[in-house]
Amino acid sequence: MSNFDELYAGLNARQKQAVDAIDGPVMVIAGPGTGKTQILAARIMNIRQQTDTAPENILCLTFTDAGSTAMQKRLMKFMGNDAYRVNIHTFHGLCNRIISEFPEHFSKRDLRVMDDLERIEIVQKIISDLPATSLIKDYSSNNFSTHRTLLSLWKIMDEVNLDASQITQNVEILKDHAAYLEAFPEHAYKKNMPSENALKGDLNKKKYNDNHSFWNKLKEAAQLLDVYKKHKADAGVYEFNDMIDWVYQKFKNDPDFKQIIQEKYQYVLVDEFQDTSGKQADILYYLIDYYEDNPNCFVVGDDDQSIYAFQGA
Repeated sequence: MSNFDELYAGLNARQKQAVDAIDGPVMVIAGPGTGKTQILAARIMNIRQQTDTAPENILCLTFTDAGSTAMQKRLMKFMGNDAYRVNIHTFHGLCNRIISEFPEHFSKRDLRVMDDLERIEIVQKIISDLPATSLIKDYSSNNFSTHRTLLSLWKIMDEVNLDASQITQNVEILKDHAAYLEAFPEHAYKKNMPSENALKGDLNKKKYNDNHSFWNKLKEAAQLLDVYKKHKADAGVYEFNDMIDWVYQKFKNDPDFKQIIQEKYQYVLVDEFQDTSGKQADILYYLIDYYEDNPNCFVVGDDDQSIYAFQGA
């Protein structure tokens, strides 16, 4: 019995169905403890057995470095040294590899990773430079809460691929009372309120005003993302999430380069797909859009396990 036969024999009928569906797009919904890593490993081996695809033309994307290591070990057990030729990366790891292999396309060779102190200094400089009329100006000496809020917002915007103009547009739409109530029906009065001169179903003006006060701060904070990026560029530093953005922008704006990468990865597999952020998902779509309606893309995950919605998953 071959290594693959041994692995395949241990699968149940539904797992075998997933492993056997080599060509075209496949989505598998699988809860914890259902052998997702085993399915991915078996499918990679089946691709090798059923096609002439080389290991280096298979890409497996995982959510964490630990997931990549676990997958590599599982493949090593059944594939031997060929497992090292299969491309197993996190999205950050994939983008780092693409940038490293094609530095002439990115011009990032002189940059270095930003440390925590530099990050604090840049954000503090941005806050200090805000005019006195700014809604988010913070004069306190211990304004790390403002730091964390700004950095968290910018990270979400970057991962979801949301820019300041979209946030502003949405806030402007919600200034209309009818649109606001459609989005927040719970902010209507549940009964007549004579003291507020309001009837049941009318808009709760206090909640409306409180939200718009916060959203006005949000609009201003969102507009500072480009300022933050400029400060990083001027300092010659970058963060790991920037690599995701560089590759995303390159795929979006350079179809010839995108095709070079697409030709390299003929089969793409994604583990823990429910935790993929918006921009990571866009990179995945760019990797496979050459094949239009029938890409060789296999994703496995469980929406009930999604815990990264706050990051834009």
